[in-house]
Amino acid sequence: MKKIDVLSESLCTGCSACLNACPVQAIEMKRDENGFLFPKIMEHCIDCGKCARVCPALTPRDRCQDTVSYAVWGDQKHRPLGSSGGVFPCMAEHIIKKGGVVYGAAFEKGCRELKHVGARKLEELPKLYKSKYVQSETGNVFSEVKAALEEGKPVLFSGCPCQVDGLKAYLGKEYDHLTTIDILCHGVPSPRAYNRFLDEVSAGKEITSVDFRDKKYGWGTLINVTFEDGTVHYDQWNGNYFKAFLSGLSMREACLHCQYAQPERVGDITLGDFWGVANYKENWNDKQGTSLVLCNSEKGKKLFHAISKQIARKEEVAYEKVIEISRKANAALVRPTWEPEMRKCFFKHLAKGDSFSKALRYAEKAIMDIGIVGWWIETPRSNYGSSLTCYALYRYLSDEGYSVAFISPPGFDRAGAGKFNKENGYRMTAKYDMEHMSENNKYFDAFVVGSDVLWYYDAMIRSGYTFLLDFVDDQHKKIAYSTSFGNLRGFFPQEVLPKVKGLIQRFDHIAVREFEGVEVCRERLGVHAEHVLDPVFLTDAKHWEQMAQKAERKTDGEFLFAYMLDPSPEKAEELKKLAQKKNLKLVSITDKQFNPEGKLETLKECGVLEGASIYEIIYHLKNAAFIVTDSYHGYCFSLVFRRNYLVLVNRSRGGARFDTLGELFNIQDRFAEKVAEISENEALHEPVDYTFLSKRIEYETDRSKKWLIRAIESNKYTTEKTGKSEGKPAIFTLLKKMLG
Repeated sequence: MKKIDVLSESLCTGCSACLNACPVQAIEMKRDENGFLFPKIMEHCIDCGKCARVCPALTPRDRCQDTVSYAVWGDQKHRPLGSSGGVFPCMAEHIIKKGGVVYGAAFEKGCRELKHVGARKLEELPKLYKSKYVQSETGNVFSEVKAALEEGKPVLFSGCPCQVDGLKAYLGKEYDHLTTIDILCHGVPSPRAYNRFLDEVSAGKEITSVDFRDKKYGWGTLINVTFEDGTVHYDQWNGNYFKAFLSGLSMREACLHCQYAQPERVGDITLGDFWGVANYKENWNDKQGTSLVLCNSEKGKKLFHAISKQIARKEEVAYEKVIEISRKANAALVRPTWEPEMRKCFFKHLAKGDSFSKALRYAEKAIMDIGIVGWWIETPRSNYGSSLTCYALYRYLSDEGYSVAFISPPGFDRAGAGKFNKENGYRMTAKYDMEHMSENNKYFDAFVVGSDVLWYYDAMIRSGYTFLLDFVDDQHKKIAYSTSFGNLRGFFPQEVLPKVKGLIQRFDHIAVREFEGVEVCRERLGVHAEHVLDPVFLTDAKHWEQMAQKAERKTDGEFLFAYMLDPSPEKAEELKKLAQKKNLKLVSITDKQFNPEGKLETLKECGVLEGASIYEIIYHLKNAAFIVTDSYHGYCFSLVFRRNYLVLVNRSRGGARFDTLGELFNIQDRFAEKVAEISENEALHEPVDYTFLSKRIEYETDRSKKWLIRAIESNKYTTEKTGKSEGKPAIFTLLKKMLG
């Protein structure tokens, strides 16, 4: 039976219809890390499926038709009570005087929480008046509405369109004495963001009231926060709170895909500000507020007619004209809010405990947590392993909640990024030449040099000292994660070594891919470094699974997969022998570097997949019955996916990378040093025992993750360049010298 957990969180509005509908109270609403409520199913669920059936996001319902629209001013008693023209106070009073109940959003607990509540007396109504720009918690109010309706009481329910739709779905039938009002909603900000804003402006003072639409200076958006000591904080329409709200930064994700932001409405009545009314008739804007009233049903028209005596001025406006005006002045009637690129950045900073203004500043200025430097660009001749290790680092850090982008190398135009880069949503910096790479300092807190062979002389010839972060100033954190010197035959020559040492000693934290690199850092460069795993070990397995599913060519059945960077006729013959011996279909892929046409020709009898995509490589590494590889990353993925494998050690490209993993996990017995061993060494053909090995891989993966997160979260400081790892700020050394 389908349940509410089939709904994507990106579409859940938090309306709580499912909570109210559950016959055994097996649903609770829990806040996520951003402060938004989502349904969670408890163990005593009876699988009745009612929660899914009442979900408006899963089962869209018919909308109201034949809307009649008006510009309206309430009378002098009611107009000041509302955010715009004062229509809602008129309607609410009318229902109470008929012995009914009015439901709307009211602040509780020192204005820290907004909840939907019922009002049964006139004196209870003011708490429901005016717009409140934070998501309200409906809780069990739908059940309360139903109880009031069953008693025969007239009910007026006001809320966001998703809440109105949720109520109607929960009720399951029409009630003649229920009238619903959906508000013209721009979207709902996070309660956590709202409270962080209050924390900042209150500075510990008790709050007595919050008014999002103070009319002291006329119709507009002015936040008024009043404190117990009588002081008041004002935040204007262009202040921090409204900036985050109007831009969509503080908004619930579902609001960015809102199905209700359209002319066809769900409520009997729609109420909102008639922004842009002066474009209809200038005399309709007297700076005191004008309501837009949409009567969407006969019940709505009836209620609007019933308050005629409380209306000072009204005029029917053609709905087509209203929509035309709204396209420029009140888009909530025609489309959802655009999704801001830096929304995740905003919430990440709030989750870290940053102030509201700091989170907003980082999001507005597109200041990101981390810029990754590496061989991440996919080209017709790029290295698959480089692309995958950069992807893995980017994805892992993003999953950890950091805002991340790739630093474009000097002269690179991100418009020319490869298909893989674009399909996976890479954020990339703008194009700068070598002299202007320092512009990147404006947009990042920290810079991370990623994995693969980046610290060697040939790379410097092509990219200058970019991989040593020469463009990063001293105020920004510099980290190297799983970086490699590669084959030491390509180490920096003596004439550039002083420059290299000076740059590498500016790094705050260094971790390298090979044990050999730890020694090189200590002995040749005078810095402390630690060993960590390649980023491909860090990434959540779900990403590799998703990537594998995107492969166009998927080999069926059991197969031997050969991922060969440097194939030769001898290797091809050995692969065919092994496949025959194991009675497996043979499939192979080679890389795109260094004579790719010749490599394909060499492997033509080995089931080679010409022009293989990254997705196809991952699919075959993940699903092979047995893997033979001379690739370091082929080796890594064999372990990540817990495959049976043998490694033909590729010492021409650098043996240290293979030796490090072999020694770390005590698996050198899977190495073939000679080509003939591929088919002849029976020990290499045995299944890999992952009983202990998996635990060791998990331990090292966890250790590597912790090292990286600690490096990112640590305070920025300048260390003594002695190669020691005590990590004390230089000021301590200076004080020690001063004090003798």
